[in-house]
Amino acid sequence: NENFTIRTWSYDLNLTLVDDLGKPLTNHTVLLQDQIFQKSFTVGTGNGTRTTFYMGHSHIIKGTVKVYLDGVLTKNYILDYVTGQLIFNSPPSNGTEITADYSYWIPTTGEIKRALSTTVRTEEAGPLVAKAETDENGTVSFHNVWNGTYRLTVLGKERWLEQYVLGEKILTRLEPAEGDFIIKVQGPTNTTIKCVRSDMTLQFVTKSQIPVRNATVEVRNKEGHLLYKDQTNSTGFIQRKNIYVTNELYTVSARIGERIIGREVINVTKFKPLTIKCWTNNLTVTSLDREGNPLPNHLVFLYDQLVFHSPENFTLITGHAGSLVNLTWTDENGTAYFKDLWNGTYQVRV
Repeated sequence: NENFTIRTWSYDLNLTLVDDLGKPLTNHTVLLQDQIFQKSFTVGTGNGTRTTFYMGHSHIIKGTVKVYLDGVLTKNYILDYVTGQLIFNSPPSNGTEITADYSYWIPTTGEIKRALSTTVRTEEAGPLVAKAETDENGTVSFHNVWNGTYRLTVLGKERWLEQYVLGEKILTRLEPAEGDFIIKVQGPTNTTIKCVRSDMTLQFVTKSQIPVRNATVEVRNKEGHLLYKDQTNSTGFIQRKNIYVTNELYTVSARIGERIIGREVINVTKFKPLTIKCWTNNLTVTSLDREGNPLPNHLVFLYDQLVFHSPENFTLITGHAGSLVNLTWTDENGTAYFKDLWNGTYQVRV
């Protein structure tokens, strides 16, 4: 008999937190949250007629296979373990998600692997892995951390800033600050994170400088992770005070419902309020008769022909009028004006 030692992909993660002057951030709480999400391997989607699918791998190991239809275990299939061909006895209904858990082996190397779909959480913090406090050097250590992507939430405590004014020592109370950072662990990691304390004040306005109310605002880092989310108030503002950020560029986007109405790349470390102009335009409609004469005192309707299901998924309505946006009368020149319209496709009815 032989004994084998197999080293797992777990490492020590040592972090040192400093402020923008390089001074250690002592007595700060650091939350380590796992952003990697693993789920069953996605085989395909049913359309109501198709019965044959492929598992994504060949040489599947018998006894390891579980197939799911919309998350419900099924045995209504025949599987060719060599080729990975999956044949259902009856076709999965339209829109049914087909997933599977199984292991497979690679003949050329003899390796056995498990089929998984791995994604990185970007919209929210993952499950808490560990929690610790920084020491007098601003250092915190986490041991046996699996390789992956993690969100660090740094929670500060009340601090007193010591300053000298005209030779007199002045103590100024600093409110607790907090911030989120993303880190990747692929080996033993020793890194210093500069936590720049800042206030973020943003105002969203239209092209005509009208404040945009009730817009959902998202702030993301360069890798697309959502760090802050808020809603504009009646004057188009959002404000986050006492936040820790890094000296990098962040992407700010605003949406009404699921329609993106503005996006800008900003440096959050700047304390000054920032005004972001949303994607609006003015529309002028002139109504004329067949002889080219203006049609005054005519009512003009404006309909939005886009329906947004998500920021990247929308439907263009072509068979009928969409939702009514506005209506107004033409003037003596047959002209009607619509101000501050979102980018999109509209139908005009006179």
